[in-house]
Amino acid sequence: MNNIPKTCLASAMLAFLLLAASVQVLWNPLHAQQVFSAETYGGDIGVQHSECSFFTDAREKLLDSSLEGDRIAAARRSVLTSSGLSGHVVSASPKMSANFLPQRSRAASSRNLEARGIIDENIFGTLQAAAVTPAPASTDAEFLRRVSLDLTGRIPTGSEVVAFLADMSPDKRGSAIERLLNTPQWADRWTMFFGDLFRNTTATAQVNRYPDGRDAFHIYLRDSLLENKPYDQMAREILVASGSNDGRYYPADFDSYEGFLAYVANYESNPVTATPASYLVGALTRGGPVHDTFDAAAFNLARDFLGVSQMDCILCHDGDGHLDTLSVWGGQAKRSEAWGLAAFFADTLLVRPRRPPPPPDGGIGMQPRWWNVVNRADLPVDTPELRRFPADYVVDTTTGNRPERQPEDNNGEPVAAPVYPFGGGGPKAGESRREALGRLLTADIQFSRAIVNYVWREFFSRGIVEPADQFDLGRLDPANPPPDPWQIQPSHPYLLQGLAEGFVNNGFDLKWLMSEIANSRAYQLSSRYDGEWSAAYEPLFARYQAKRLGAEQIHDALIISSGVFEPYVLSRSIGPVVFAMQFPDVQDLPRAPRRPTNDGALAAAAVTWLDAFLRGDREETPRSAEATIIQALHLMNSPLVLERVKASRSAGALAALLLEPDPVVVSGLHLLVLSRYPAPEELTAGLQLLQTGNRSDAAEDLMWSLYNKVDFIFNY
Repeated sequence: MNNIPKTCLASAMLAFLLLAASVQVLWNPLHAQQVFSAETYGGDIGVQHSECSFFTDAREKLLDSSLEGDRIAAARRSVLTSSGLSGHVVSASPKMSANFLPQRSRAASSRNLEARGIIDENIFGTLQAAAVTPAPASTDAEFLRRVSLDLTGRIPTGSEVVAFLADMSPDKRGSAIERLLNTPQWADRWTMFFGDLFRNTTATAQVNRYPDGRDAFHIYLRDSLLENKPYDQMAREILVASGSNDGRYYPADFDSYEGFLAYVANYESNPVTATPASYLVGALTRGGPVHDTFDAAAFNLARDFLGVSQMDCILCHDGDGHLDTLSVWGGQAKRSEAWGLAAFFADTLLVRPRRPPPPPDGGIGMQPRWWNVVNRADLPVDTPELRRFPADYVVDTTTGNRPERQPEDNNGEPVAAPVYPFGGGGPKAGESRREALGRLLTADIQFSRAIVNYVWREFFSRGIVEPADQFDLGRLDPANPPPDPWQIQPSHPYLLQGLAEGFVNNGFDLKWLMSEIANSRAYQLSSRYDGEWSAAYEPLFARYQAKRLGAEQIHDALIISSGVFEPYVLSRSIGPVVFAMQFPDVQDLPRAPRRPTNDGALAAAAVTWLDAFLRGDREETPRSAEATIIQALHLMNSPLVLERVKASRSAGALAALLLEPDPVVVSGLHLLVLSRYPAPEELTAGLQLLQTGNRSDAAEDLMWSLYNKVDFIFNY
């Protein structure tokens, strides 16, 4: 930029290159390679699992013993047997005024937070028993930025920060939570979460859902969240969905190729509509018998809805001799039980539509770009798939993506019947298999435990069970402890069970769950810790864990703070959107137009930016909060930053600020970019910069420098 001193540039680069170390100094988060005692993590002892690539070093926590971990573990055990616990099984551009000058919050909410509810009862009860002092309460500015990012994926606007800090109401934090939960932005942020959880992407190594199919699932998720549909209802609808995976209507056959093209191109009268059918399409597994697809559907369900990823292993072999050092439940699980889960999908087929007539000039022409999810009973008797695929889960395969399936591994039975492996039960009279599975799944308390844990992890950076998709069903109940040397798996089992039961009793209401979390004192603790921090405190939630913003969050923070809005073109069904949190996918979006344009250059820069901040691919590569040199270079040199700063100076938030006195400019930029007033030394440095050279250039440089501060890209 124009007037930033070389020393400032060097400091910005050094700060980001040493990002991990910098954050440890500021907030002392968990060291990535820190090791703990087995008891601290409830006895999870990492080992290599040679037969299965799922259990790799990247998935395991190799644990060691430490005196501090032993002390914390002992305290946890005492809490589990203690009677002290319940035993519960906008506008982006702010209005510029003198209010942008530094002032302190006058509300008591940042100083006197009282413990309330099952969350605080368990968290602070455990901390007290372990003689661990919790962090102090977060400041109002920290809280508003944190809860805005966690609930909506977006930073607050400058005006929102000013209004919140000036509010003297004792219940202003609760009011802010309620307001954020009822914004469309909340639906955007959690649609992105569920898109990640359910791996809604256009193409994987096995199947192409096509953009319309992906968009239809995205629209379904967002519409469901906008109406606050109960989560159990969402799960059942996802499991029983049938029809085209893009929600459009198509005839069984087409008279001509031209008629086919005209039909599929008519989005006006035959639009993409909301359907979750693409979830089941994602289970398609090529290269083997149809059993592989049924198995993949069973694994996806166990992982996504129950947090039991070990099902992928059980579908290949009994757990005995394979999982007994990793999971109490897994070591006892039988392959035949996993086949019982897969058999619920055996009356469902993923059918490709028939190819249209060939083009009149010869050649292959365009293929249909959708899938049909159908029940066998709904297909005409002459459907080829009915002859090609068995009507049941017949255990008679010798090829495919999994080991051979034979009756001797199914108690001598040639067919695996649909039986829910976590408590039993099957289809009732007149009930389809998938309808029965939805009923049994959502009645299982593990269904609620899993989503509570997944959501908890989004707020606290780690689950009550961690890793969040590796529940050990044999180590969840303190009243029925596992055999030695195993320990209870959840860090706070009564809390997990109590929240799961509360979720059920409150109608599977996701907003209720998030309100409980965000209103707790535990969530509102500071990320700073006054005493000496021990890594063994981290599973106790003794403070808020600072975390790097996600790729979409950083992108959208640039937009909100600059006040410069440039829409992206995504697809026919989604239309133009401004915020990355509204994207239906994490791969190859936004799309650049075919002809080079300024909009195309911006879209290409956005793809590079989002990929640099490690948004994952919703298939094999998960999201990552790792810091890299590429990210530092993007923050300093990406057109998304440089062009928005320039545009903000001419027609965005900075243009409005430049009409104000220097102190308002400096304070306003800190409020816009960092969601807080500047510290005294920051105000002094900013004023000095504005008084050197061209004032507008200096303000532009100051804005750029704030984007390169560590706290811009962290939620703390």
